[in-house]
Amino acid sequence: MKYHFIVLAIFSISLVGCSLQKTTPAIETYFISPPSTAGNTRTAKTDKLVIQLAVADTSSVFASTNISYQDQQQGFNSYAYSRWSDSPVNLLSFYFQQLLEQSKYFSAVTPPGSLSDTDLVLESTLYDFSHHIKDDDHSTANVSIQFYLIDARSKKVIATTLLDSEVVSEQNAGSAVLGLNKAVNNIADQLLVWLDKELSKLPNK
Repeated sequence: MKYHFIVLAIFSISLVGCSLQKTTPAIETYFISPPSTAGNTRTAKTDKLVIQLAVADTSSVFASTNISYQDQQQGFNSYAYSRWSDSPVNLLSFYFQQLLEQSKYFSAVTPPGSLSDTDLVLESTLYDFSHHIKDDDHSTANVSIQFYLIDARSKKVIATTLLDSEVVSEQNAGSAVLGLNKAVNNIADQLLVWLDKELSKLPNK
């Protein structure tokens, strides 16, 4: 009986040792690459205006650091061992802040919550920032954002636009990140074109 107890104890210790050796994979952390406006052509003469970025609205899915994907069977899910460095809505806020500063459209671009005077406000709603898994074994990285250009003094909406981008990608987290980065760059190009058109309609300050 004592012998069986010793064997059982050794077997239990061996199992514990094996379980300790099975470590979980390291979490991969990803970023949104900084914007580039090298090819941007500006026609609007608005470099005396100040614009403020408002806090973007979004669903809880894009307010966490999860890298989200969705399929037609289960809806939204997230990659287990991959994360954004911050929530997509926060990362995009920094991205568009940099984009507008680099564009030279404005004399200043102030962040959300700034107490300084401003001429314009750019509000946005993030509708999609996820990897779409299709039934036919291909996938796309999708970004969809609604923008609102607002007169800060009259509080009236000057213009609004819905910008979408879909980039074909492979079905894994790394490819999802690359695709979403490309989609964000596409959105940035569309945003600058739209802003240039709408700002050119404004009276000179």
